[in-house]
Amino acid sequence: MLQWKRTKAVRGQKPRYSFEEIRDSTLRVIRDNDGEIFVRDFSIGDRFITYAGLKVEMESLNPDGGSEESGYYIIVREVTSSGTGKKTDISAQNQIDKLYFGQEDNEEFKSPHEVDDGEVYTEGAVKQVVVNKYERDPKARKACIARYGCKCNVCGFDFSDRYGKNGEGFIEVHHIKPLNEIKGSYQVDPINDLIPVCSNCHSMLHRGKEPLSIEELKALVTRN
Repeated sequence: MLQWKRTKAVRGQKPRYSFEEIRDSTLRVIRDNDGEIFVRDFSIGDRFITYAGLKVEMESLNPDGGSEESGYYIIVREVTSSGTGKKTDISAQNQIDKLYFGQEDNEEFKSPHEVDDGEVYTEGAVKQVVVNKYERDPKARKACIARYGCKCNVCGFDFSDRYGKNGEGFIEVHHIKPLNEIKGSYQVDPINDLIPVCSNCHSMLHRGKEPLSIEELKALVTRN
């Protein structure tokens, strides 16, 4: 697993980054800032807004595999109104920093189950976006995980039990409060509005026109 450490601080931090290529289609980036772990996966086909404000689609892993001198650069194509355009590369370490510090543009999306076709009501205004941003808010996510831990609250799956060190600290966060109930100004409560779930259960919670409740999915898991 390739590792790279910042020599110049970003917002007072000099994290160490680990880069793991998974099944020739996904780059797992682990950001370790003095023991505080932040993990994100970047997969071929994912569309997101870069740290430089460019809308892109991930095309491939880096054929050179990255380096200890420069870190890891993901191969992407610019997204235009007519499709995809010029191919370029972006820094994986800069991109995960963008997510960690909560600088995303509210239009960023990565996983199909995070996409919502309706309107998302953001703080103080109504704005249509393509992602449930409350599930991707780094500060709210961190507080939620600190309260509930990294086990799935539906099926009990623990990534560290299954994948060892690579799975430590990895879990997704589900926004419990239905988006159509959010009116006007709203501030997410990470303890009462968010809950940690594994990737499979998260997908099932969002499947269909109306998302399932945690209790409804638990009943399905128990029944089957």
